[in-house]
Amino acid sequence: MKKTANFTTLIAALLWVGCTEKMPPVKVTDIQAKVDSVVNMKIKEAQQQAMEDLDRRIPIEVKAKVDSIVDARQKADTTTHKK
Repeated sequence: MKKTANFTTLIAALLWVGCTEKMPPVKVTDIQAKVDSVVNMKIKEAQQQAMEDLDRRIPIEVKAKVDSIVDARQKADTTTHKK
């Protein structure tokens, strides 16, 4: 019990000292640089994910288009031969 009380007192003292220290003022340019860095990283991740999705979807989409074109062409050929 005494160890827990000492530990709690130590943590409270450290928090009090840490919270009373003066922090240097944050500059708007520093904040903007951090925001730009995070945004650029997220944009790159989104672009990479989009390219992976595209690579996965292209074969599916192309096959559907090709099948549609071939089907339409076959229907056109059969209607012209009936005349």
